[in-house]
Amino acid sequence: MDTETYRQWPTKWQLDTILPAQIGGFVRRDLTEDDARNRIFFRYEEGKRNWRIEGFFQEETQDFVVKYDIGVAVWTELQFLLGDGDAFGKALAAEFVTRVTNRFIEPAGHLPRAVADLHLDTYEWEDILPARCGILERKIHPAAPIEGLNGSYVVGLYADAANEYGVLLFYNTFRDEFFAETCHRRVPGMIHDLDADTVEAWRHVLTERLPAVVERLLAQ
Repeated sequence: MDTETYRQWPTKWQLDTILPAQIGGFVRRDLTEDDARNRIFFRYEEGKRNWRIEGFFQEETQDFVVKYDIGVAVWTELQFLLGDGDAFGKALAAEFVTRVTNRFIEPAGHLPRAVADLHLDTYEWEDILPARCGILERKIHPAAPIEGLNGSYVVGLYADAANEYGVLLFYNTFRDEFFAETCHRRVPGMIHDLDADTVEAWRHVLTERLPAVVERLLAQ
């Protein structure tokens, strides 16, 4: 996409009309010349957890894309992965605010039955998943899981302030199981220390093994 075409799209979509200045804790930011060179159309940032949402044109695949970046994991929203600019603008106008709200701002009210039936909000978590674990801060609580990819929901997340190191705790609705991944200097890694197939078993392995997982991660 050439620069002239890139600069025409936000006006054609009326981005300033369809995208609000703020969605919950996500604040829409002004773009820089570097952003323009990278064909970014908009960016929202959530400063407390150092998360961001971006809409951009991906030159490699010639697609318009919305990316959710929670620091230790990045997802593409398939609803907005489109090769046609007009369709992308229409999708943003119709769905963007709702999808961001449902995923990040009010996630507990929009969970699938498989996750809701776990009743994670009814358990006591502070002794098992404290606000901090080493230098890592809890950024996602089991009472408010966030939708990930391929039927997985992030039911817990610890990360440092810069999102260089993290432990992601998942529940997969298709496999009906809990599992975990680590992030070391933004490189993901799979572990099996925290695998479980029931909430009770998951709580047990978290109690027994999570501190050691964090300690091992930070020692790398």
